[in-house]
Amino acid sequence: MRSRWNRMWIMQDFAADRRRAVVASLLSFLLLFSEFLGGSLLRSAMDERVALPGVGTVLLFAVGTLALTTVAEPLLFRLMGAGWREGTADGPARHPNRVFAMSWILTFLAWIPCFLAFYPGLYTYDIGWQWSMYEGEGYSTHHSLLHTWLSGTLFRLGRQLFGSWNEGLALYALFQLLILSGSVAFAVRWLVKIRTPKKVWVTAAAFYMLFPFFPIMGISTTKDVIYGALCLIVIVGLAEMTYGHALYRGWRLALFAIVMILMGLFRNNAVYGVLFVLIALAIACLHHAVRRKSNPLLLQITVLFLVCAAGIGGMNRALIRVFDAYEGSVAEMLSVPCQQLARTWIYHGDEMTEEEKEQLFYYIPEVSLNGYTYYLSDPVKSGLNLIGVKEDPGGFVSLWARLGREYPAEYILSPLYNTMGLWYLTGDSSCYVDFGQAWIFDDAHVIEPDSRLPALQEAYRWFQNENIRRTFPLVGMVFYTSFYAWVLYFCLGTLFAEKRYLEMAGPLYLFAYVLTLALGPCIQIRYMFGTLLCAPVLLVVMSRKRGRADA
Repeated sequence: MRSRWNRMWIMQDFAADRRRAVVASLLSFLLLFSEFLGGSLLRSAMDERVALPGVGTVLLFAVGTLALTTVAEPLLFRLMGAGWREGTADGPARHPNRVFAMSWILTFLAWIPCFLAFYPGLYTYDIGWQWSMYEGEGYSTHHSLLHTWLSGTLFRLGRQLFGSWNEGLALYALFQLLILSGSVAFAVRWLVKIRTPKKVWVTAAAFYMLFPFFPIMGISTTKDVIYGALCLIVIVGLAEMTYGHALYRGWRLALFAIVMILMGLFRNNAVYGVLFVLIALAIACLHHAVRRKSNPLLLQITVLFLVCAAGIGGMNRALIRVFDAYEGSVAEMLSVPCQQLARTWIYHGDEMTEEEKEQLFYYIPEVSLNGYTYYLSDPVKSGLNLIGVKEDPGGFVSLWARLGREYPAEYILSPLYNTMGLWYLTGDSSCYVDFGQAWIFDDAHVIEPDSRLPALQEAYRWFQNENIRRTFPLVGMVFYTSFYAWVLYFCLGTLFAEKRYLEMAGPLYLFAYVLTLALGPCIQIRYMFGTLLCAPVLLVVMSRKRGRADA
């Protein structure tokens, strides 16, 4: 009876809006199938006695997913159509600039306890390497040159002003919190400006203030924080321009272009997202030209992305010359092949020929291969023989391709495991944030943790995968990167279903950036930080319906 009722709902949905019903069905199927598949893969990884899903099991997953899609589609169809029309918000209009100032102050103050708990800041991730570059070991393009210079400059300025490297890190952390809270306030200001219902923008503001990973990342020494802040400003700006059908003018346009260029300089893979959107916009312009249609804003946005892409490339080349930077390691681009080779060795090493083993150990030592972890490529790729790969790239590619033909299942499973943080909603290791002390490169440059609120520090450290799963079995999904990836996918699907193509520019950038992460070492909070910050804006963009023009 329920099955017949669900089919009736789906038939009504297709009759009411075929396009939205198709998108809702597709997203429902992908979400449910990813949960079945991800749960099976995770159980197998945690318990070797649990077999990996075979072809028959995957087909069974697909059949079961199709059946459940009839239940999920009507719900998603209605969620995609839900929202409000601009100008229908309750209460009197608020002054956006006043909200901006208040949000900036309150958010910054709300994060100060976290700063005190981890005083003088979280000296983590790659900062040891970057700091040593600044102090004379030479710059590498492996890391953002701008962030390496900025972090080193703030460290040294803090030491000169206050007498120790600890104060240098404190200055860096406070500067970063100021930038991050300012970008959050800019987003809240936009929500108020477009007359979003009060409960929506207040909830967004509270989310930014209270979600623990925002202040934790805000005081962490990683380029992803400032990149994320700039990314949020760019996404808000694109949403304002594309929905309002008007490009920024004068100093606002110049400032927006500068922010987008800076965004591209704080993460090396950001430029690929800009180029991806540029190509999509160029194709749309060509399509309009062939059909002899006119869309001035489309052309203007395309030119804007072209200028910003050129600006990112030009500024990056200029920074390389200024800092005399040497080329970064190619190992970062070989994360996926390294993981595939390591997984193949772990599960089929006894089936390999002696010649294959000898070749494999030449490129990746056995000790590094044995360090294979399904969610992180660093233990494997850190042992990659870069000289051997550079001297004989053909041999490396030949070995990789040959083993791939012999063991294709491992080559498929490896990237699936490595990217679970982009599609497995229930979550796994993607909630990881680093609380450890980064490498101290010499005795003259030392950071000493000096917590002013130790009890609060322990409370923040509680947010780890095991604790989240045990305490928040369902609600806990908001702590995993996959939740925010699916917010992005739903936003793109809704905009596509409603033919709001130009409004897809911002979300499409985030999507392209997320795709580049699939080729990286792992999926964790720092890499997805920009998407986390943009999630409230994406939800508003997909829910906001056509009304009067922007104020």
